[in-house]
Amino acid sequence: MNQFLLAFLSFVVIFTYARFISATEALPRVEVVKQSLSEQGYFRYKGTSTKIIPRGNNYIKLRYHNSIPYHATFEVGFYNSSDVESALNSMNYYGYNVVRIFIDPGHWSRIGIANKNGVAGLWDSTPQLDVNYMNNVADFIKRATVHKIYVIPVLNELPYNSPYMGTVVPDPKIGGINAFYLNQTYINAKKRYAEDFVVALKARIDAWRMTTIFAYALENELFFDASYPPFSSSSIIVNTADGQSYNMGDASQRQQAADSNMVHWAITLTNAIKMKDHDTMTTVGFFTYNIVGKPGPNGLLMGNPPPPDPRFPGRPLMLRAWAANVDFVDIHVYPYSGWTLSSDMNSIEWWGTPGPIIIGEFGAAENYYSDIVQATYAMRELQVDTCNLYNAAGWLLWTYDNLFPDLSQDPPGHYTVLENNGTINGFLAPIARPNPCVN
Repeated sequence: MNQFLLAFLSFVVIFTYARFISATEALPRVEVVKQSLSEQGYFRYKGTSTKIIPRGNNYIKLRYHNSIPYHATFEVGFYNSSDVESALNSMNYYGYNVVRIFIDPGHWSRIGIANKNGVAGLWDSTPQLDVNYMNNVADFIKRATVHKIYVIPVLNELPYNSPYMGTVVPDPKIGGINAFYLNQTYINAKKRYAEDFVVALKARIDAWRMTTIFAYALENELFFDASYPPFSSSSIIVNTADGQSYNMGDASQRQQAADSNMVHWAITLTNAIKMKDHDTMTTVGFFTYNIVGKPGPNGLLMGNPPPPDPRFPGRPLMLRAWAANVDFVDIHVYPYSGWTLSSDMNSIEWWGTPGPIIIGEFGAAENYYSDIVQATYAMRELQVDTCNLYNAAGWLLWTYDNLFPDLSQDPPGHYTVLENNGTINGFLAPIARPNPCVN
């Protein structure tokens, strides 16, 4: 009898939730009002004058494979819809309106492991994107719609399977991460991935729920690596995806190769996505030059002695200079020893970056702040200053809750929103501070 009653109650809960989802109204589309001489860029509900300020969190779940962490939020057999439901309900209660999620492209080290290779699935057995993985992503977006939370899915790299990685043609003059932006076959594969991802979502969540997608992030953090060709060379001439040739012995041509191909990449992907989801937005994430020990762009020259970090971020400024159709830019800010906000912002050429701009990641390192109270005040100050001094139009904290569900305690990293009974949440949540630009 008890088992019968339990089964009946379970059916009622599932049926009620299904009706709740089916009855949910679509979230209004969001659009950008571009930066002008008289006003900074901002977001508004499409076709209205009502502004929306993106305030939210990065929702991340990580697991380890061979001691290397990877994004496992939507991993088949690991995705936890109950935890997702609880998190989204909580975010809604505290007034947050955007959540950023990471789509795991898989990796060479996981291609033969069932359910461990993200959206790619197994190398040869997945026609395009893993069906069950995409079902989990769709479930998340349906639940986000119910709780009126917009979603930014981050589409990093390429799925590590035959339909995508199997189609690229390596160029010995373009290596490492640089190939994703300078090699046209990689861009072609990423274009197909972006299109397939949008189509797969539409097939699972119905067209009207697509408005829950705030924007597609074309990459979490776009950067070039000077330890790989062509930038590791000072002599070669390389032909790149933008149809041009560049001499790596000339600093200005080195920088032009990075800038021009980044814009070509961004325009190609944005066009592809908007052909499948016409009214949506795209964005690109960037860390700052300062965070990797560089004052600013210099032709991707390592110098002598070279800096310990060979990475050079893309330049958001170039998206404006060459009229790229990316809707807004996402800058990531993390204080550390000796850090100042002005050095960070000046290094990324903030003054020329097209608005609106969001701070898509900002966080407080546990090994930098003496305790969570100090970290909380610092994050509030960072939010206020990026608003008033640098015209930020939105903020997403890193991260919402624990990153490693498999572990009893997360390894040292960054304080989460809910940590210590929600100390940071009490200062940053919209319900507590409706105006993010004042203390």
